[in-house]
Amino acid sequence: MMRPFEIAVAGAQAALNGMISTLNAMKIEYRRMQRDVDAKTAQVEADQATHDRLAALVRAGGVTRAEFDNARFQLQANRQALEALKTHAEVHLARLGGDPEVDVRTMSDYLQAKARLEEAQRQLEHTVMRAPFAGVVTQVESVQPGMYLAAATAAMGLVSRERLWIEANPKET
Repeated sequence: MMRPFEIAVAGAQAALNGMISTLNAMKIEYRRMQRDVDAKTAQVEADQATHDRLAALVRAGGVTRAEFDNARFQLQANRQALEALKTHAEVHLARLGGDPEVDVRTMSDYLQAKARLEEAQRQLEHTVMRAPFAGVVTQVESVQPGMYLAAATAAMGLVSRERLWIEANPKET
């Protein structure tokens, strides 16, 4: 009867470990996104410099209008890509609670997974009946698997191994 509860505890422990990995991966992914934003920002700055240089040259006839237009379109495309990267990084940061260095053990997803593990452990603990002292159990057939017993409910007899208890009805003469 304990096996399903042991399986539930193992599953909840695995889910908690998986959540830790997922949350740590989110932190790593955010840092990668920040590097992508930095790289795209540098690309936009280079595109801007190229655009400005070609703008002066197109007026003087040093480059064709097509070359200038290509530089302008490239600049616009990279600006839009930069904004998309920034938005994506902001969303990821929000998932981290606004702190890229957050301790994952304080995050709600972790706390929920931990609570599920604790509940599974609590249920497993409730599958065991404990006696106040060592002894021999009698009347075991009165307790059936799945039966609910409230605290302090007598369910079976327990005879101490340390004390001998004999109940007798002596005959009167």
